[in-house]
Amino acid sequence: MDIDIRKKICINCGRNADNLYHQYEKNIIRLSICKYCNRYVDKYIEDDYPLICIDIFLQNIKAYRHVLINEDVTSKLTVVMVLLMNETFVKWYKLIKINENDNNDIHYTAVMFYTTTVQIILGYFIYCLILKFMYFIITKEKIQIISYNKEFTNCVLGSYGYAYKTLVIIWDIEEHWLTIFLYSLIIILSHIQIQRTLNPSLSKYIITFCVIISLIFKESIEYYIS
Repeated sequence: MDIDIRKKICINCGRNADNLYHQYEKNIIRLSICKYCNRYVDKYIEDDYPLICIDIFLQNIKAYRHVLINEDVTSKLTVVMVLLMNETFVKWYKLIKINENDNNDIHYTAVMFYTTTVQIILGYFIYCLILKFMYFIITKEKIQIISYNKEFTNCVLGSYGYAYKTLVIIWDIEEHWLTIFLYSLIIILSHIQIQRTLNPSLSKYIITFCVIISLIFKESIEYYIS
């Protein structure tokens, strides 16, 4: 089910690749051709990060394969920390706005921030467990976990949609149902695409169902313990 055991893959067909490119000199490389689909194994090797981020935003599965597997962004702790802090800020700010007339003490707000951080981390642990459990129930396949750190990181990466909520807060944009719908949709789609990338043998419908149910459990638990 998982593809952590793979080294590199073709972003087009998703099959194993021996290498992404051939390097002839220090600054001269030639992209490898996939022996299965006869296309470049990973065209994003030569692209800048802003271009890759655009394709990620557009939910291009090829960009996800590059980032999660070939680039292996999961090994970069900084990315995970930034995403966790961003989601913490969004949910902490919401609590502050709700309780702004009750207690304005700076120590109280600091405690709320740390508490929210713990709730979010716990929420992602629950999300990972429920997701794996649902995969097992539906597919009846043995759950293979190569690395608990990678499993947790992959789940957290889907939260980048909260960055758009942060921009709404910073720019003081009036929040209405359309704004909430848009960034919620981005979050759901990003989680789905990440799971599709890491579980290519599963149907996209199964993944979509499992992700949505797991996210509902995650948000419900965070709300219950808040």
